[in-house]
Amino acid sequence: MKKKIKIALVLTIGFFGFNSVNGQFQNAPIKIVDYHVHIMSPELISNLTFQGFDFQRSQFQIIKDKKEYSNISEISNDNQNAKMVLISVGYAYKNMEGGFSKEEFVKRENNLLSELVKTDPEHLIGFYGINPLEDFAIKEIKRCDEDLKLDGLKLHLQSCNLDLKDSIHLTKLQKVIELVAKRKIPLLIHNNAWDKSFGKEYFKIFKKEILDKIDPLTIIFAHAGDGGGFYQFGYDFLNEFVLYFQQEKERSKHKIYFELSGVAKITKYPTSKTEEDFLKIMKKIGYDKFIFGSDYPVRDSPTYINEFFNLMPIEKDELKKIIERDLFVALKKESR
Repeated sequence: MKKKIKIALVLTIGFFGFNSVNGQFQNAPIKIVDYHVHIMSPELISNLTFQGFDFQRSQFQIIKDKKEYSNISEISNDNQNAKMVLISVGYAYKNMEGGFSKEEFVKRENNLLSELVKTDPEHLIGFYGINPLEDFAIKEIKRCDEDLKLDGLKLHLQSCNLDLKDSIHLTKLQKVIELVAKRKIPLLIHNNAWDKSFGKEYFKIFKKEILDKIDPLTIIFAHAGDGGGFYQFGYDFLNEFVLYFQQEKERSKHKIYFELSGVAKITKYPTSKTEEDFLKIMKKIGYDKFIFGSDYPVRDSPTYINEFFNLMPIEKDELKKIIERDLFVALKKESR
């Protein structure tokens, strides 16, 4: 009972931080730029349900009719009319009912993404989601880049269970990232952080086999490099980047950012690192390397701003800069 009261108190206090009606943060106007917003077709929602996925049980806060997860008006309203990086999630589909092939379904989700981005290209950017282990990955990246004119690529390495220690997996990942680097396609990566003890070694492999070998690239690490939450994996992974950025030539080669969705959580687990731990690393890396993301529909932008502000001991002016950090010009396809 005490835990429930504490959670309610935190959320109630949070609404004094961000006014979702007036778009105010600590009584100052704020323009949200959200780099992590998923869109899902009704068909994908049905398929996820058939797979046994339950939004409520998985603590998603945005529960809607399945057709509303691709309704751009609904999504925009939920996120305070923010500028948004929209992400397709076709890689989550499984052909369990004798329906579309995996490739065809991924293409449908990416086509939907393209149509949504066209409704408001000033405020929307499209990152197409693809499993790099699929045989059609290279072909679909080229189609999304050349035909759909989408802006960036999302790789969910945890969802596809990509293992950097597996030479076949690593080779496929290298081919995908080499292609996007040559084409200067911005990359959003969700690391495979299942093994909480593997963060340091994961970074070393990623640096040696990816960062050191590819052309300069803009890379955004979802969830600040962890898998959602902040555990030993993310702690070790980010600390390696502290050392990486201390070398000027490394800092200047790639444009690397860390997106903050899922880092601050009300529910704590015994293996979670503290907000103070995370803030120390943020300061060492530099606040300018961090950008905002809600992980919609896990959270919406106003809700997560409140949670982050009330849980993370960060100066409000610094958080406001992060929330408003706008990389859209650099990320858009026409800037390449």
